[in-house]
Amino acid sequence: MQGRAYIFLRQNGAPLPLGCSGHVGWAFLADEDHRELVCGSTENFDGDPVIPPGQENGSWSQSFTQLTQMMQVMQLRGYDVFKVTQVNDPHPDAAQVVAQQMREAGYKVKGNNCLDHLVKVLDAYGVKDLPFSSMHPSPNEWFSLFQGDYHKI
Repeated sequence: MQGRAYIFLRQNGAPLPLGCSGHVGWAFLADEDHRELVCGSTENFDGDPVIPPGQENGSWSQSFTQLTQMMQVMQLRGYDVFKVTQVNDPHPDAAQVVAQQMREAGYKVKGNNCLDHLVKVLDAYGVKDLPFSSMHPSPNEWFSLFQGDYHKI
């Protein structure tokens, strides 16, 4: 099966005194017939620096049967751009398990945020050569380093 993974970026997410860190979301093909896409993110709507595990962290996922529907939802959620990459040996079931685990994972500004959750989901899916989020903690910077085809939404 040939898979496909998407990384979405909201460039003005996580405002800081000297600019924005950015915010990321993820998506992947969930079946070999390319009929189902699953996307999601950890939003942390209240902007809390720490959310204990098991507490509401704004993590969500949603399935789609059409790419245009998924893009509309991501645009409505404020994402500006995305990158897409092919995945030779995808594991959509594993990625969906990890996505569900992120709902209970809590949140920390460093080490357990939207970017860290995205990396865990896409790693489980089988995306290779992901930049290290510990070395590139800003979603805007991480997104610029990720190798994939760039598109505006």
